[in-house]
Order: sequence, then structure tokens, then C-alpha cells
Amino acid sequence: MNTWSACALIVGLALASALTVLVKRIALRRNWVGQAMPHHFHDGPVPRLGGISIFVTVLILVLASMLVYRGWLPYAWQIFSVFFAGTIVFGVGLWDDFSPIPPLLKASLEALAGVILYLGNIRLDALPPLFNGPLPGPVSLLLTVIWVLGITNAFNLIDGLDGLAAGSALISSATLTLLFTISGHTELALVSSILAGALLGFLKFNFSPAVIFLGDCGSLFIGFVMSTLGLLLIRGTTSPAGIIIPMLAFGLPVLDTALAIVRRILKKQPIYMPDCEHMHHKLVARGLSAPSSALALYAISAFFGVISVLLVSVPTHYVLLSTLPLGCVAGCFVGFGYYKHIPELQQINKPAEPQRQQPVNASPHRASRKNAARIDIQELDEVLVGRHDSQRAGVAFSDD
Repeated sequence: MNTWSACALIVGLALASALTVLVKRIALRRNWVGQAMPHHFHDGPVPRLGGISIFVTVLILVLASMLVYRGWLPYAWQIFSVFFAGTIVFGVGLWDDFSPIPPLLKASLEALAGVILYLGNIRLDALPPLFNGPLPGPVSLLLTVIWVLGITNAFNLIDGLDGLAAGSALISSATLTLLFTISGHTELALVSSILAGALLGFLKFNFSPAVIFLGDCGSLFIGFVMSTLGLLLIRGTTSPAGIIIPMLAFGLPVLDTALAIVRRILKKQPIYMPDCEHMHHKLVARGLSAPSSALALYAISAFFGVISVLLVSVPTHYVLLSTLPLGCVAGCFVGFGYYKHIPELQQINKPAEPQRQQPVNASPHRASRKNAARIDIQELDEVLVGRHDSQRAGVAFSDD
């Protein structure tokens, strides 16, 4: 990390911290809050719209850096398209925080942001290592929009546990800073450092037990910025791994989203239908506390980040090995929590296990602790009803 990036990180942290405190006070005063769920161990309703502090921090610092750092001048049109598209995505999230938006309209507006990026020459015009040649215009446009929709909503989907989306995005943005620095793109490393600083400043208020939530405005904006930086990384890297590098940098949300899509297809549900069977739900259901679950998933994010950085210097014939970590972790989670959704596997005959009787002198406290750790999925639905629905249903807005 160079001096510019280090300064951006520190200033972003300080500004985001101050703005988060301000947004929190205003949200409490205006009653812009979400009802806390029992497993969060909150004392009461928690302010939402914390994403405003991240959006404003990134906007101010990028504009300020443009006045100080002359390396931005050749990219003026691209920067304008990113600001315009990012504001649309942030506005969609803010609208959704106050009043639920139909999924089709929401996706259409996010797709519009992808089209704006394409017109600003930020696009997927090649797919190394799958296809190194230039893609036809319509194909490039379609893939760019799909990329923006996928990555943007991937970070939104994991925003179901205190500090998870912000922490995972912090690790991803730090990874991008290293990748851009290695590839010599100082100006892009500066942007990812600004985002990392903003996330770090916000995370200390958002980690369990959170005193403020990101809201859709925050998680969608973070996902959009990540998708944009990912597109620029694919174009700017000389590594033969190409598109695999940013996908690994965003490993946790990408993996969780892929599993969610497969799960909902197997259950014959719409892929946009929220549920409470994400990775963080599974970990809490197995008895981990909310902070422990978040830290475990941070470790997975960091693991993917390290692999993506190492890939930059890996020879071409080793590129395919980069898919092994993703496949192994995906396989573990599929076997760990999604077995019951594959009817064919349930038909396998298993020898009946004899019922074990409780010893007469067994401790009742030990038994109660053991039973408390076994959370039925229906109970989990009531307790972990995806933040996307439960918080919004409990949000009370006032015009006072």
C-alpha cells in the first residue's frame, strides 16, 4: 500500500465514523429504525440507513482526491458514469428501505446502472481465461449487466448478520487494494482504500451487537462499487486468471449467492425469494453465536482474498487450481446444510440407529444446554427471518 492509499484509508475511517454517529442520531430522532431480532441480543430497535455514511464518505473523498491527484484526468468520463450509476443504485436501496420495491423494478434499475457503466467504457469485453478475444458488443453488454446485477446483490444477500456484509466487503476491498497496487493502478488502489476506510469506520458500529444497520442503500451501493472495481480489475490485470481473480476476491458473497440460487431452484422457489438458510443462518443454527459466526465467515473471505492475490503471480498452467478452494468450500456447505433439499439422496437406505436412553444420573443442565443448541429450521425461520423482510416489516418511519 502506497502513501496515497494509506492516507485515504485513515481519512475514510475518520470521516465514516463521524458520519455514522450523525446518521445514527438523526435516524433515532426520526424513528427510522428496524426492529431487532432475538438472536442479535439488541436492547431495542436499531437505526437503519447506515449506508448513507459510506456513500457520502466515498463520494466526498473520491471528489477530493480528483482535485489533488492528477492521475484521474484521463478517466473523467468513466468517473462520471460510475458516479451516476452508483447514485442510481444507492437511490434504489434508499427507496427500498422506506418502501419495498417490486423485485422486477429493482432489478431493472440496477440493470440500468450496468448499462451506464457499459456506456462509460467500463465493461466485460473479454473473459480470460475462458475467452481472451474481444467479445461482440451485445454479448459484452449482456455480460456486464449480469456481472453488475450478480455482484451487487451478492453483497446485499449476505447482509443478514451483524457486521457480516460490511466485514466481508472490508476484506474484499483490502484485497482489491493489494491487487491494484501490484498491477500498478495507483488511482484504483486509492478508490478501494477509500472504500476500505469507510467500511472500517462503519464496522465498529455495525459489528455484533450492532447499533446501526447498513440498510439496502448501504449493501447495494457497496456491492455496486465492488462490481465496478471488479470490472476494472479484469481489464487491468495481466494475469491469465482474468475473471477468476475478482470472483475469488468476492468469494464469500459469490459462494453464498450461488448456493442460494441452487437451493431455491431445488425447492422450486423464485430465486429472489428470501429465506433463512444462508451460511450465517446455518452457523447460528448449529449453535455458534452471532459474533463467532461472523468471524468464521471473515476467515473464509480472507482465505479467498489470499488465493486471489497469490493468483496474480501463478503460472498459466496452474490457473485451474484456483477453482479448487471454491469447489471444496461449496461442497462442504452443500453437504453440511442442503442435503435435505435433494430428494434423491434422501432415498438412500440407512441402518436404523438404536435410541439411546438418557442415563438416570445425567445432569439436567447439560441436557438443556444440548437441546438448546439444536435449533429446528421452523424456529429458525421465526428467529432469523431474513433481514431483508423482517427488518423492513418492523421499520417504523415518522414524519415528525
